[in-house]
Amino acid sequence: MANWLAPQIANGDFSHFLRMHDVLAKNYRGFEDTEIPLDVFMNALSKDKKNTEKNRVTLILPNKNAEIEKGSYKNDTMLRHLCQKYLTKIRFQ
Repeated sequence: MANWLAPQIANGDFSHFLRMHDVLAKNYRGFEDTEIPLDVFMNALSKDKKNTEKNRVTLILPNKNAEIEKGSYKNDTMLRHLCQKYLTKIRFQ
């Protein structure tokens, strides 16, 4: 998910998602049918120990050079929509 979110909310490059998705998908083989409820996911994300600001989440995302960066992002409807899209569609591609 981080490789997919990065170019949409940070300075990541979509090519990293394309390059890594098939490899990383092997990590959850056998769990493809496991539903991940968005509310549960977002609640867990907001409670992460890295979060220090209300209505923001700290995420570790790859930048355009595939280097990992920590950043603070709005925990808003756009992030919620992107997470929902990933959890219901993108991760199965």
